[in-house]
Amino acid sequence: VTHSAPMLSLDKAYDEKALLHWASKFEGELVMSPKVDGVACSIRYVDGRLSVAATRGSGVVGEDITQNVLEICDVPRTLSGETRDVEIRGEVYLPLSAFAKVKDQLANPRNATAGALKQKSAKRVRTLGVRFFAYDVLGLDVETEIEKLEFAEAWGFSTVERRLVSRQEVQIGYE
Repeated sequence: VTHSAPMLSLDKAYDEKALLHWASKFEGELVMSPKVDGVACSIRYVDGRLSVAATRGSGVVGEDITQNVLEICDVPRTLSGETRDVEIRGEVYLPLSAFAKVKDQLANPRNATAGALKQKSAKRVRTLGVRFFAYDVLGLDVETEIEKLEFAEAWGFSTVERRLVSRQEVQIGYE
């Protein structure tokens, strides 16, 4: 599956100087959220119906995981309201509570998630308890990242906990 826009990995900042340099690229407040270690996923909706889901892959081309994503309980098959062509980007992950039930069989939650998404039997995704949360929406004409997440929530997606912070507050994310 070729991505409509590259799915790039996140820049890393290992100290306050690097973090503030990154933040200088943007105007206004910043959206702060925790990092969840899962598998990046792109889900396209055409005319409001789930069309295709893919892994990040190379960032330009990902693996088709549509059948397995359809088994994730918090991924809507259709979007309510006005019919839309959008792409929801997010993270497929295994909650620690679900991993605790199988930890003697699997190395870690991220590897368990990746393995479940690549299974030929989509049922493994459902029985393992894999989940999804949205962190971006492409194809909307909005002014802020928060507005994108509000649309995703209105469509039935879970989103990651977040809050707006000023540049002076950005370091508190590390504490």
